[in-house]
Amino acid sequence: MRTWFKNNSPIRKQKLPVKLSRDWTAIQVYGTIKSAEVSKAANALENESQDWIAVWNKARREAWELEPEDVKKEYEQKAEEWSAEG
Repeated sequence: MRTWFKNNSPIRKQKLPVKLSRDWTAIQVYGTIKSAEVSKAANALENESQDWIAVWNKARREAWELEPEDVKKEYEQKAEEWSAEG
């Protein structure tokens, strides 16, 4: 029965995980550039009851909040550049 549905059902279009026209945020740029450091911090925070992405996002947020304002401004500028360039 499963094979019949697989062979005879219309093919669904796959959605991209992120819209291509979506603008970058400063924290997304920070997470992309500093992903190795964030991953190390996430490994230290890892909790079996949470998914990896939740732990990684928490580590990224904590690291971001520790950054000084001038560094955050640099990442905001990079986010604007990345959004403009695509």
